[in-house]
Amino acid sequence: MAIKLSGMISGLDTDAMIDELVSAYSTKKDNIFREQKTLSYKQDAWKTLNTKIYSLFSGSLSNLRFSSNYQKKAASASSAKATVKADSSAVNGVQSLKITSLARSGYLTGGKLNGSYTGSSKMSEFGVTSDTRINVSVNGKNSYIDVTADMSVDQFTTRLKEAGLNASFDSTNQRFFISSKDSGASNDFSLSGNSEQGNNLLRNMGIYNVSTADINAYKNYISAVDGNSNYMSDLAKDEYLNSILSSIKNSYSAENSTKQSAVKENTSKIKEYNKEISFAKSSDKDREKTLDSLSKNVNTISEKLAAKNEAISNETDEEKKASLQKEIDALEAQFVEANENLNRYRDIDSRIGSTEGESYKENLEAFEAENKGYISDLEEKNTAINEEIKANKEIISEIEKTMSGSIQDKENYLNNGSYDYDYNSAEYEKVYQKYVDKYNTAVSVVEDYDKYQALNSLGDAATDAQKAELAALSTKLGLDSSSTGAVRIEGSDAKIYLNGAEFTSNTNNFSINGLTITANALTDEDEEITITTNTDVDAIYDMVKSFFSEYNSLINEMDSLYNAASAGDYKPLTEDEESEMSDKQIEKWETKLTDAALRKDGTLSSVISLMKTAMTQGFVVNGKTYSLSSFGIKTLGYFQAAENEKGAYHIDGDTDDSAVSGKTDKLRAAIANDPETFVSFFSQLTSNLYSKLNSKMASSSLSSAYTVYNDKYMTKQYGEYTKSLKNWDTKIESMREKYEKQFASMEKALSTLTNQQSQLSSLLGV
Repeated sequence: MAIKLSGMISGLDTDAMIDELVSAYSTKKDNIFREQKTLSYKQDAWKTLNTKIYSLFSGSLSNLRFSSNYQKKAASASSAKATVKADSSAVNGVQSLKITSLARSGYLTGGKLNGSYTGSSKMSEFGVTSDTRINVSVNGKNSYIDVTADMSVDQFTTRLKEAGLNASFDSTNQRFFISSKDSGASNDFSLSGNSEQGNNLLRNMGIYNVSTADINAYKNYISAVDGNSNYMSDLAKDEYLNSILSSIKNSYSAENSTKQSAVKENTSKIKEYNKEISFAKSSDKDREKTLDSLSKNVNTISEKLAAKNEAISNETDEEKKASLQKEIDALEAQFVEANENLNRYRDIDSRIGSTEGESYKENLEAFEAENKGYISDLEEKNTAINEEIKANKEIISEIEKTMSGSIQDKENYLNNGSYDYDYNSAEYEKVYQKYVDKYNTAVSVVEDYDKYQALNSLGDAATDAQKAELAALSTKLGLDSSSTGAVRIEGSDAKIYLNGAEFTSNTNNFSINGLTITANALTDEDEEITITTNTDVDAIYDMVKSFFSEYNSLINEMDSLYNAASAGDYKPLTEDEESEMSDKQIEKWETKLTDAALRKDGTLSSVISLMKTAMTQGFVVNGKTYSLSSFGIKTLGYFQAAENEKGAYHIDGDTDDSAVSGKTDKLRAAIANDPETFVSFFSQLTSNLYSKLNSKMASSSLSSAYTVYNDKYMTKQYGEYTKSLKNWDTKIESMREKYEKQFASMEKALSTLTNQQSQLSSLLGV
């Protein structure tokens, strides 16, 4: 960089003179900067205000345009046994309600078990020696659980949950709790054994209790088998093919798991190689710190290991010794890893050498190139492995899609992949036999249940032999709670009578002709609940009041912005000016400017005028002209209203407004007694204001859509200021260079003159 020696010959402060000469240009630049800053204050103010205007426009103002939004209804019930709500379509009047049944979910509370079972107890403890199938039906969806001897209680309840039930085992009370997730008869569940072996398992678990849902599931299965000779074989084929597809899918999933582990390991190595590069590039002092830290870590582990070895040598309790040995094994592994890490970093430090050494740079470059080569190789491997993982995922997705398809789809997939399947194999026969077992069990249980129902219907007329047979069947079917202790509550629908008409629901909620009725409790035999529906005057009143609250807040803010105090001599600060002030002084200065950003703004004035004019307009309803004052909604007047609140409206009788709370509430009276006039006027008033604002916010060459100010023009203007400032920067720099050259020439001329004078004086002997 060249060194400038200004004014050495002339003795003048040429830098100061140059600054003074270009100051006129700098002043012009500062004025443009201030104009741009003033524009930015105005842009920010308009953005904030426009958001609020649009919020009113698109929210409450838009809603009040439509007469349907005034149709608010309130409904009440004469008893807490029902809760009632009404929407706008509900009919005003009085109706009668009776509640004869409530909806409930299906519940099965297992019998108390004799033992100390836990979630980890195995199914072998309940008598399972070979695979035992349990059938589950939830909301008409059939599935099964193949229970194995080593399956735990927790795994069994998890499978029930996967089938769509709520299920848990309470080890404290030694009971299973099973229920349907949704209420209603159609959402009830069936839980049954696929064979007598399966039903015995349920008995041993205390959850065997034949319900209507179980019988219906059995009957549906019998009917399907009897109606279609291929039904069981199709089910067996589907399950058999799915087991093959599942095995294929699992192999791809296992392969992906291995590949993902490889990617994880490679990523870890990449991270370590980068860490080594960072270590090699660090200063001698930082490398020393790192090595010291690694050494301390090795020593710490070594000390812990020594302490544990001493502890185990003095321990006599075998259980505690085993626990200590596990800790020692873990510490030994940590020690080996930490020691290898330390030695590796010592080797790197030795290889690189001191940063002040002659070969440091060459050593570092060679080491970094070597590590980056390793990193590149690992990244390429990861890319290739990830592509393989992606391909496997696509195959897995295709298999899953195939598994949910038809038997033909599954056969086609297996054939295309040359996978083996054989309907004559022992594996298929084993699957098929399970469906035969289910059929035989279903027939047997249904016969027993039908016989039980027939004998039970005899009542006292039954013979002793019949009563004995009835008791035996009750025990066999689990209907006698003393046999398994299981208690079953079947899912049921809610039933109500509204004005004598019957309605049912699988929940306790009913939606009828605009009413939402929630049944909470049964009515007595001769009891009727009275439902009364009326226009919700309070809700409509609050809706209108909320609109005026938002309107008043907005119009008051706009008046305040328009009538804001002048900023006076305050102008936007340049960077040089800000550098001489404290943050607090700058904040106070800018507040003066931002507060006055929209003072006497012409666009703001037009918006204020538009809104105030629209709100004072009258509208004809049934031949008569109405205005807001007709409904007791007025401004307070010039002398009574506070500063910048003269455009705000007050609702006579509003208990939250002390200025008018004592006046007659005309608005509420109109809503209650003359709703047609009220709705017609307010929908016209708000539609008119909405339309005018919509036109004001229309898109143009100067403004964007839904914007009341010229945002496009301001953005363009701001850009022109930016361009002008850059031009002035160039011009000032150019003038500075010009003056510097001129003064340099002057200094050179003076230097030459001084030399000549010195030579002349020397010749003259002066």
